[in-house]
Amino acid sequence: MLASEIPRWFVWLAAFAWGAAWGSFFNVAIYRWPRGMSVVSPPSHCPGCGTAIRAWQNVPILGWLALRGKADCCGARISVRYPAVELLSAVLCVAIAQIWILRAGPETLLLDATIEALLYFIFAGGLLIVTFVDLEWMEIPDEVSLPCAALGLLSAPW
Repeated sequence: MLASEIPRWFVWLAAFAWGAAWGSFFNVAIYRWPRGMSVVSPPSHCPGCGTAIRAWQNVPILGWLALRGKADCCGARISVRYPAVELLSAVLCVAIAQIWILRAGPETLLLDATIEALLYFIFAGGLLIVTFVDLEWMEIPDEVSLPCAALGLLSAPW
């Protein structure tokens, strides 16, 4: 299938949802890596009281809005950084999709355009994580900077 055959609205919607979902993971990395915690386990929990977060509360952007920025379990405030990172990630993903998928040449295969867009999104996601960790902790985690540097070198069109 050619990239030019996909409706714009579908690419924008899919890219927004994909970016917001990954933004939720970026928030996990931003919170846990500087604290020496795993990004895989334990599952998401309230930093105030440790109660597990329900699935609907983890829906990017909408979960924070539904909770009005406060934990359902103990009323602890949830930083506005969470929906901000999710929204920023979603907007970045839409912008990358616009450039690499929707502006692809008329004969560009959708798979080729998508792979290129994914590489740029991985790099942009790494920069997003690094930015927010650096703002809070004034350090750049090697878990992000080294893989992003390698990705940049490996994907460069030498």
